[in-house]
Amino acid sequence: MEFNQLILLINNSAQAVLNTPDMHSELLAEGLAIGIAGEGTQRQSLDSARRRLVQYGADSLSDIELLALVSGINSDAVLQDLLAAGLKPLFQEAPDQLAQRPGVGLQAASRILGSLTLARRLMVRHDARPKLKTPDDIYGFVRPHFLGLRREELHVLCFSSRHQLLHHCRVSEGTADQCTVDPREVFAPVLTARASGFVLVHNHPSGDVEPSTLDVALTRQLAEGAQLLCTRLLDHLVVSEKTYISMYQRGLIDQVRASANLRLSSANHSLTAPHLR
Repeated sequence: MEFNQLILLINNSAQAVLNTPDMHSELLAEGLAIGIAGEGTQRQSLDSARRRLVQYGADSLSDIELLALVSGINSDAVLQDLLAAGLKPLFQEAPDQLAQRPGVGLQAASRILGSLTLARRLMVRHDARPKLKTPDDIYGFVRPHFLGLRREELHVLCFSSRHQLLHHCRVSEGTADQCTVDPREVFAPVLTARASGFVLVHNHPSGDVEPSTLDVALTRQLAEGAQLLCTRLLDHLVVSEKTYISMYQRGLIDQVRASANLRLSSANHSLTAPHLR
């Protein structure tokens, strides 16, 4: 028998089976039953997770169960795919990219990323003007603002002479490994707050918080500008989600101040817009 004749025979046989009323009904009923049973099992799983959360607390649930409750996604396969690389990469995805993943959609993506933002805001101190006297205090205050970021950001914290935080803002956002800084954007909030001093904080998404030569160069130039404007650069922190480095503790702030004093004695002083690493 030739190949084409064999294919035709198989097709005719299959069509004959499906055209049999009893057989067709049985297959359709079986398919519907399997689909309903699957949806029912997934719904029961969500209901069970809700009950255990209420009875035993959220810590009793797995990551997949928590993600299901937050997102409303019922498919175990979709949830496992979302968590395949861990929680951190999931929350670092752009909203449009997350929404386009199979089985997710805009509604679930909005719920997932919205929950992260709520968690981050919960970690932020609610004291409007806390006193931050040490680099540890500053890192504890700013760390929640940098959680899950994929790009570098530069923040400015403005302080009174008594270490009281007057203002905190982001002044620049860059790429994964650098951030262009306009000195005017740095000094604008400092002057508006009439701060006696300010602290720079920027993140390295890679996790390596060692200051680069560009980081030190930026610090030097902003220290020079601060002296011209009768304010002081108190510190520059390079942070990650787990740790930080203080240029003040490293002795780099004293070095850049000394360098700034020497450079300010030159008549050819100028400020440029360098990059953070």
